Amino acid sequence: MKKKVFGFIKKSLFGFEEHSDEPKPSEDLTAKKEVKTNFIGLEKKSGELNSADVEKKLREINLFGVFNKKDELGTFKTTLLGVHNILNTTGAIVAAHMLGLSNAHIQNALWQFTGSHRRLQKVSDTPMIYDDYGHHPTELATTIAALRVAYPSKKLIVAFQPHTYSRTKKFLKQFAKALTKADMVIILDIYGSREGLPKNAVHAKNLVSGIKQCGGKAIYGGNLEQAALHIKKLLKPTTLLITIGAGDVWKLHSLLK
Repeated sequence: MKKKVFGFIKKSLFGFEEHSDEPKPSEDLTAKKEVKTNFIGLEKKSGELNSADVEKKLREINLFGVFNKKDELGTFKTTLLGVHNILNTTGAIVAAHMLGLSNAHIQNALWQFTGSHRRLQKVSDTPMIYDDYGHHPTELATTIAALRVAYPSKKLIVAFQPHTYSRTKKFLKQFAKALTKADMVIILDIYGSREGLPKNAVHAKNLVSGIKQCGGKAIYGGNLEQAALHIKKLLKPTTLLITIGAGDVWKLHSLLK
């Protein structure tokens, strides 16, 4: 399948339908003869299939019901944090139901799945540290919101390593707004990745200024070693640190021991 970028939801759906209509001989594609599109959401009125009655049970368990219009398919639990993961889980549940799997089989599978590497992954309990691959504003906002719900009494510290100069410059305001939801933000040097240092490049300090202008608290962390020194002074039993970025920000974990 050729790599495509879809700008709108209709084009994205068309891409799935186009691919499913023409499976390769080596592919085993479920429901390749008839393509049925199901929409999922968080409220009963939002779509044909949805998650509702979302409860926060204990600190790290989401309990939620899944409905097909007015009929409840079942109640399920996941250890994954955040509303976004409830939506993802609902999609998996719906697909499993379409394949004829029982609720007991589905729940057992959900319970065994503890998440993807570097996606709201717990790294340490003492001090409490999470890690995430997020590198655009929506991911940051969603991740921060999930931790706020799961740990409402914790002081949330975000160590963010911006990924690429072009993305940081283009979404500087959006990054700043998303990061104001943390109690304290440490901005590391931008991880250039495939990009060389451009002329008149945006700097991590520009993002620090943007966060402060939006009413948030932020400091410039510098490189990994320098940022670790800043973070060590902030870590307490009442804090929760999350390292976020698509670069090598995860290397902070060993430096904080």
